[in-house]
Amino acid sequence: MNAKRYFFLHILFSILLEKDNKFKDIWDKVPIFLNWNTQLLLNEFTKDYNSRRIDYIKQLSNIHKLSYKKSILGVDLYDYIAEDSYYNRLLDYYKIR
Repeated sequence: MNAKRYFFLHILFSILLEKDNKFKDIWDKVPIFLNWNTQLLLNEFTKDYNSRRIDYIKQLSNIHKLSYKKSILGVDLYDYIAEDSYYNRLLDYYKIR
């Protein structure tokens, strides 16, 4: 997929914000949510499991972004996952393996 197609909705959205006052008024009323708390579990994914930490992360958000990427730049990410990691706990919980 090329960049033009990937960013098409972003570009369209920006044009609407600039040209359509009603659209801008509606958008300005949308509450702001930060995404750092939804990605926190992903950053902890390969670390050793800690029940207090997971409870804290779950309190921050009901939604968590988890990567679908198995490797980046030829490095297999699963080679770096702790044996008792959040990732492995999720696999066990959902009986995926």
